[in-house]
Amino acid sequence: MKITMKLFLILACALCSLTAWAQTPVAITATITGANGTPYAYGSYAIQLADASGNALQQAAMGPTTITQTQLSGTLNASGALTANLYANANFNQAGTQWEFNICSAAPTLSLPLVVTAQVCFNLGVTITGAGSISSTLSAAAPALYVFNPTTGSSSSSTSLSGGVLGSTFYQSAPNTTAILAPNTTTTLNVLTQTGTGTVGAAPAWLATTGSGSVVRATSPTLVTPNLGAATVTGLTEGTLGYTAANSLASFSGNVNNYLQFIIRNIMSGTAASADFIVNNNSSTDTTYYGDFGMNSSAFTGTGSLNLANAVYLYAQTGDLVLGTGTANAIHFVTNAGTTDSATVSSAGVWAFANSPAITANTATLTPGTGVTSVTCASAACTNLRGTLTIVGGTATTGTVAALSWTATPTAYVCTATMNGGATSYGIGNSVATTTGMNVTTAVSVLGVTFTVNYSCQP
Repeated sequence: MKITMKLFLILACALCSLTAWAQTPVAITATITGANGTPYAYGSYAIQLADASGNALQQAAMGPTTITQTQLSGTLNASGALTANLYANANFNQAGTQWEFNICSAAPTLSLPLVVTAQVCFNLGVTITGAGSISSTLSAAAPALYVFNPTTGSSSSSTSLSGGVLGSTFYQSAPNTTAILAPNTTTTLNVLTQTGTGTVGAAPAWLATTGSGSVVRATSPTLVTPNLGAATVTGLTEGTLGYTAANSLASFSGNVNNYLQFIIRNIMSGTAASADFIVNNNSSTDTTYYGDFGMNSSAFTGTGSLNLANAVYLYAQTGDLVLGTGTANAIHFVTNAGTTDSATVSSAGVWAFANSPAITANTATLTPGTGVTSVTCASAACTNLRGTLTIVGGTATTGTVAALSWTATPTAYVCTATMNGGATSYGIGNSVATTTGMNVTTAVSVLGVTFTVNYSCQP
């Protein structure tokens, strides 16, 4: 009976011992953020049990039990958080064990919504005492992490980049290569400039400014008037003119085997839009005494040729318009890019028209009107162009006193008949000429009167 009781006590103690060492893992959580507050989103973690010297343990004794669950790994979530079940280090038979945490940020590849610009890793041994969060412990050891969020356009800021001095500027000298531009240490205000190649950029550089004054910013930026000093205008020159021009404000010269242009363009298509080159004199105002060379818009409206849509014009306001040559040279008028002038004013001032109708003097046939005794030619000739008539009124009173007819002309001429001397005009007039003739008329009675009439006609 005593032996049986002893065996029972021994078995009970053995069971108590096994129960005491039958430990279970505890839940550990952690959210890892870098020194600048940026989370290690989508990073990775590896957890390994290690001895006091930092050597990895593939298994460890916990009382009479051997533990083989000594390593874990996984991926951090979007907040940089992890959850793991680990054994408290005090439960291991071996003294000084720790759980070694290896944390890495996301690899530097596009992985929306975050793009990590450089992968960062760190290691830290942590003694687990019980369930709970170790966020502050891990984050205190985490280096700063810099990421860009293409969805929001925001990025983390640098607080501890190595290298450089006060005022240094960091820039990319090549892909994935950062360089440092030394600060402007002079007392002259410099501005940061960069000139690319048209395809890629270039290293930034400092450019010294001139003048003095300051820039003031308000709700709407206001510029303090700079002190520019005295300015001397000697004329604007582009290219080499080839001679000395007197009193020149600007000169432009080029050398191309094609047209060389100076362009003024108004892109507005409004009904009053135009592009104009204006010249003034001492009397000029905005509305008087000026010359205007310009072009109307495609939708320009108005009365007269100067207001035609798309018309190019040259006109004078409050002054005469003069077209001329200063030497013995002609003036030429060309339409439709013709090879022959439509009109020419020779150097002697004689007009010539390419398409003017032929003017031929044809003898006019004279016929007395009703009651008129006779109509005779009093000039050297009476033609379809001009002449002087002697008319003997006879018994005629008013109306047609002479009819003139001639060989048909290409177009009807414009004719005028007038009294040639005498105290009484008799109301001399004429009918509208046709291509073959006209009539001379009186509005006052010519009964028994002899009188003389001049007439002339032109195309």
